[in-house]
Amino acid sequence: MLSSRRAGGCTFPEDPSLSCATVRPVWSARIDPRVLVVRVDTPNAGGCLHPFDLCEFEARVLAGSTREFVRIDHAGMVIRLDVTNGTLLDGPVSLRFEIPEGRGLNRQIDALNRFRALRCRDCLRSPSRTRLANRLLALQAFDLRREGRSLRSISQAVFGECDWPGDGEHRKSRVRRLVASGEALVRTGPVSILT
Repeated sequence: MLSSRRAGGCTFPEDPSLSCATVRPVWSARIDPRVLVVRVDTPNAGGCLHPFDLCEFEARVLAGSTREFVRIDHAGMVIRLDVTNGTLLDGPVSLRFEIPEGRGLNRQIDALNRFRALRCRDCLRSPSRTRLANRLLALQAFDLRREGRSLRSISQAVFGECDWPGDGEHRKSRVRRLVASGEALVRTGPVSILT
């Protein structure tokens, strides 16, 4: 990252003297774990049952020197892809996703579910596993608070033994947000939990 020496200073992800067409976009998987890394094959490779055609969606494609960066905007969702082999511009193609194990695994799985929802109308209506899990935690936290439990006690019940209240009181803040979210879910009823 470079900084400007002028007053006010700006930062840039790449050398600001380069053309914007040649710098790595901010949606690179090297920077953001919500970006999916994908290899593109011909539709018949590996017995692909559901070829993907980028022309069906509003998308932006930026060709880099070693990969293609793709941003798809659809139904209020943004899907970002790093294409490491082949191109999505070749019409219907077969896709193979690379999901690395590590700290960003849950974000990768959520991003893959959003990609899957591109062609599944029912999937767009159903909450992701992470969102549903968070709603269930919120309901559990709300129930414990109604029983008169302290925020610390709720944290231990929901997350297990951990540093309390956490650096900058992050854990305490998270429990407060969960209790408030649970209360809002209870007020709006079952539909808000399942949509």
